[in-house]
Amino acid sequence: MPPRWIGPPVTPKPYVKPADETQPIEVPFALEIARLAVRTASPVFVPQVPQRDVRRSLNPELHEFLLGGGCYSLITVPIGTDERIDGALIVVRDGPGRPYAREDVAFVSALGARISLGEARAARSSTAKDARRRLVVAIEMFLSEYEHMSTVCRPALDELLESVAAEDPECRAAVLDLELRHLCCTKAYAAQLGHDRTRVVGAGLGTLVADVADVRAGFGKVLVGELDFRTVGIRPAASASPTTLHTAMIRGADATPWCIVVVAAPVSQLPAAVVPGESPAAQVPAATATA
Repeated sequence: MPPRWIGPPVTPKPYVKPADETQPIEVPFALEIARLAVRTASPVFVPQVPQRDVRRSLNPELHEFLLGGGCYSLITVPIGTDERIDGALIVVRDGPGRPYAREDVAFVSALGARISLGEARAARSSTAKDARRRLVVAIEMFLSEYEHMSTVCRPALDELLESVAAEDPECRAAVLDLELRHLCCTKAYAAQLGHDRTRVVGAGLGTLVADVADVRAGFGKVLVGELDFRTVGIRPAASASPTTLHTAMIRGADATPWCIVVVAAPVSQLPAAVVPGESPAAQVPAATATA
């Protein structure tokens, strides 16, 4: 979505307003601009902020602080996903004479995209860990009726995961034995690995990933009993999506390892890193804030 332009352009070259841009509107202060970015889910660019609007937005008792730095040029971009906008990133020029240019909007938008994807990663990780916690409780209660893992009724274990999937079809969960073979899994988990359940159940995790050595190293501390909970990154061989496995060791009443619960979460892909030497905007110092 093209950025909104607010106020007269101030650029070294003549500026021609594209047909898809909005007409200039009166400029509120930075936080109001950020709220506009959140409401419209698009960047807002103010090349030159009228100082009368900045002063009008502040209590007169605060005007003295504008002597040390104000808001002379501003870009704000929304932070969030397609489903929800959580806030906005604001960059401002706190001195006159060097306003932002239109090419700076792409730079700030790239920063906003990285923040948004970072938040998406954190949210997916939190959701996966909550699912793992619930699944551990359910599996432990189920296994408490058995004396040893070898006596566990596999169809009943399958039914347990089916009930989990019925409550949350997006739950990417599986149960592995101590050789990292899949005892059972949900449909969403198999799809995350790029297969259906008939291919995954009974298969070793190492046969389904491109980084076997990394997987064995990641599970190593769990299998030797040093850790009961571990986060392991994998690259499914049949899928282009990197995946994080949130794992938990399930133990019997005598603390003997029985099996491993796994909840998978796709890894959001971040854009390429911004290289300061290749971006003119990267040389522009800016103050930042979150609405």
